[in-house]
Amino acid sequence: MKVQDVMQTRVVQVEPGDTLEHAAQRMRDANCGSVVVVDAFGRPLAMLTDRDVCLAALQTRSRLAEVRVDQAMSRTLHECRVDEEVADAESRMALHQIRRLPVVDETGKLTGILALDDLAREARDRAAWLLPPISPQEVGRTLGDVTRPQVVDRAGREIHR
Repeated sequence: MKVQDVMQTRVVQVEPGDTLEHAAQRMRDANCGSVVVVDAFGRPLAMLTDRDVCLAALQTRSRLAEVRVDQAMSRTLHECRVDEEVADAESRMALHQIRRLPVVDETGKLTGILALDDLAREARDRAAWLLPPISPQEVGRTLGDVTRPQVVDRAGREIHR
């Protein structure tokens, strides 16, 4: 099964120069906890979560209208392609402990998002119809990997066990 068969095509986007206030309003309006930061060509640069917004506000002690998205967004982006196997994307989510992957086409342009929720819904629906290939066990294993506690040192770097 391909990512394009499971992904969501409605993706909330912001640009690096937007304010965190704008990003937070977009999240509120779409009832979601993250947005994809894209460049002028629609290529994903980063993810920005509601947690990133809160931490940036706390660290800068500034109003959200005074802080830009590029000051709070993640610096590492993991993505997948529309034609990629779902199992490969799911493995990447588990390995990097991420709940959402921006989905890009062959030109690198954002076309959707694949979330752990999408995998769970697909597994549920397929189980009801007795269809392969996303198993509830795989989704459970991915969820366990994504949510495993991270141990970090005083500098905030992850310590691998």
